[in-house]
Amino acid sequence: IWTKRCLRHTLRYNIYFIQVSHFLVAPVYKKKDKDAARKKREDGNAAYAKKWYRQAMMMYSVAAVKSPSGDECLAYSIANRSACLYYLGEIKLCIADINLALARGYPPQLHYKLYERLAKCYVLLNDKEGAMKAALTSKKMLEKMKSKFDPEKYKSALKGLMNLGNLVNNPKEGMKDNIEVVEDPVVPVPKVAWKPQKKMRELSSLLRVEYEPEVGRHVKAEKEVNPGDTLLVEEPFAAVLYADKQGNTCDFCFKRLKVVIPCTQCAGIGFCSKDCRDKALLSYHKYECKYLDLLHGLGCSTIAKLALRIITTHPLDYFKKLRTDLNVNNKSIEFKQPYLAVFNLVGLDEQRWPEDIFARTMMAVALLKVLKAAKSFPDKSDADTFTDDEIFIGSLILRHLNVLQFNAHEVYQLLRTDKTKIKPCKNNLIGLAVYPKASFFNHSCHPNTSRSVFCM
Repeated sequence: IWTKRCLRHTLRYNIYFIQVSHFLVAPVYKKKDKDAARKKREDGNAAYAKKWYRQAMMMYSVAAVKSPSGDECLAYSIANRSACLYYLGEIKLCIADINLALARGYPPQLHYKLYERLAKCYVLLNDKEGAMKAALTSKKMLEKMKSKFDPEKYKSALKGLMNLGNLVNNPKEGMKDNIEVVEDPVVPVPKVAWKPQKKMRELSSLLRVEYEPEVGRHVKAEKEVNPGDTLLVEEPFAAVLYADKQGNTCDFCFKRLKVVIPCTQCAGIGFCSKDCRDKALLSYHKYECKYLDLLHGLGCSTIAKLALRIITTHPLDYFKKLRTDLNVNNKSIEFKQPYLAVFNLVGLDEQRWPEDIFARTMMAVALLKVLKAAKSFPDKSDADTFTDDEIFIGSLILRHLNVLQFNAHEVYQLLRTDKTKIKPCKNNLIGLAVYPKASFFNHSCHPNTSRSVFCM
């Protein structure tokens, strides 16, 4: 039995070695599709004509995600979606789509229509100054493009803008659209009970953190803790969505999507706003964008993707500056940099068996090759030759794979059937994140504390 087991592990090692040593990294991702985008926009137009606004909005969103950057279908889809959002009462989202359509190349001769809709939005928000400014801009745009219209159409459009002016001045009398404005509730981030600790602001002063050789870092109650007390409020150091949630959840902030703001390069993920998209593109997504399906095809678990995300959310210099401070035997409770707290989480390295270490090392090498192909390193070395910086980052990825197995926390959404009631409800797992301070709390199948996730 022992001989067969050794042979099986030896064969597995050889297979892993061959796979990684001959692993050629090439972009594999969901690409933009002009024809598919146009078909979805046509489907959206058909639904909009029947006043099926929610269905039309979904079709326009798919069209926007699939439209190549610079293609007119992108601007048309977003502009048409803004009309759906207007009739659905999602006025703030409508305004965001109008601005995005204008920025993405919506035809100048039709700008007056979007500004007309923008004015109506501001009327519904009781913003008379904004409504007046949008109405005047609409009139200017129409006059500027007068030569593009036949006389009858121009006259009809001008008459519509005259009615718009009356609406701005007398909103109660002029508003014919029966729009009920949807207000998204503002969920405040809770504050820790009593007051935060002086050195670890994320933790309540009801607690203290200690280190003991037998149990490692852990949290103890300093004072009496009452039911309902908030003990910790912490943002994740890094987080990653589950693959099956990428179509209905913002890839950056994890907010549930009502409308999708597409990536400019891939058709695999979406964002809830232009701000979230731009932040993602400036950090992790510029490296991961064209390799999302490759990572999935490699068999990367969500933990492996999170191990990579810890690296891609920060520039190379961030880790190089901390290199002399990295010590797996550091027993400190407080760290000057958040990453040091992540690095020093427990990975049980000394208790791992050889095949487990080997498998994780091979995954770290594969992820490092993806990083290298994505141009995250300034050096232009050969694909199978690694510089000192690259080997350093690879060792960090391996460390992440070890510590995340025991320290990653699930991120979930609370699904309710009634917005005014908590029950019935269901926890919907959507991703994985690493919270350095939350990892001080011991895991338990029967915990006496609970976790809540706030996606802002």
